[in-house]
Amino acid sequence: MSRTVILTRPLPVHDRVMAVLEAEVVPVLELPTMTVSPYVDAEQEQHLCQSWSSYAGVMFVSQHAVAFAGQRLTQLGLDWHEPTWAAVVGQGSAQAIAQHWPHVRLVTPALDDAQDSDGLWRALRQNNLVQSGQTVLIVRAQIGRDTFIQRLQQANVSVDVWSCYRRDALAWSAAQRGAFCSALNTSGVVLSVTSADGLLALMANVPESDWPLLRQQKLVTLHPAIAAAAHGKGFTDVVVVPASLMANALIEYSRQIN
Repeated sequence: MSRTVILTRPLPVHDRVMAVLEAEVVPVLELPTMTVSPYVDAEQEQHLCQSWSSYAGVMFVSQHAVAFAGQRLTQLGLDWHEPTWAAVVGQGSAQAIAQHWPHVRLVTPALDDAQDSDGLWRALRQNNLVQSGQTVLIVRAQIGRDTFIQRLQQANVSVDVWSCYRRDALAWSAAQRGAFCSALNTSGVVLSVTSADGLLALMANVPESDWPLLRQQKLVTLHPAIAAAAHGKGFTDVVVVPASLMANALIEYSRQIN
């Protein structure tokens, strides 16, 4: 019996994972553990409007950052400043950039490099796009990691942060919780987790009596930092998989015999 794949990333999301799993007749449940919504910080937006044309580049942390920023920039009457580059990780984010600003210079990790913030940093350095004295804008949720900010600051680059959306834990309905617990206690599950916050929200949705079994399930994630957070919460079977290989990995793990 195949294990049920649990997709926990926030919706909406534009990737091929769900379509590939369904095409392969893999049992799957979409159970987001985080929700995303617009967020307005008046002080940040005032500074954004004053500084928009001065940014050397804009780094978007996710496709949600691209989507919410695109909507809000239009509302603010701010057009893309042509010399400014955009930097993203992930095919979904790159596609979102192309839809909003098709002529922008887009920077992504090299195909043969890690598809994460480390790979993106190397791509920026290799293309000589990070230079002392510049100012770079990072677009993210109201709470985010500061690793990339610190790297830029160490390179003597000034950093502005624009929080244009928020991420909040999402409580499952009784039906969703029932479907998850049924899969967990029958076939077992393969957990696809895309953030440390999402992992905490996942555990909050599962009865504590099921946590020992939950921690034994395969957990698949995109980044070593999330894997470390999962190990810290007691998960014993954790793997890091590049986004480009995620769908195939979930299919493989679903079909592994417990």
